[in-house]
Amino acid sequence: ILSAKESRVTVTPNPFTNRSTFNLAHPSSQVLVRILDNTGKLVKTIQSSIVTDKIYWDGSADNGKPVQSGVYFYFLTSDKEQTKGKIIKR
Repeated sequence: ILSAKESRVTVTPNPFTNRSTFNLAHPSSQVLVRILDNTGKLVKTIQSSIVTDKIYWDGSADNGKPVQSGVYFYFLTSDKEQTKGKIIKR
């Protein structure tokens, strides 16, 4: 598994308004993205069990409601890499 330093995941656009895409450098069959707000509260979990190189976030929380504008932190883990970063919702 590639570390965060070795990972080549990009998030576009960032900042975003309606939808952001996590672009994985290595297609993976097991992807988990956890998105936390600036207090550390988990607001969204996105999982994929099909081979993919893209994961989409529509800016909603797990309850289906849109999250507020602000800074969020993501933790992405797949069978090929793991990384973390910051994403901004406008």
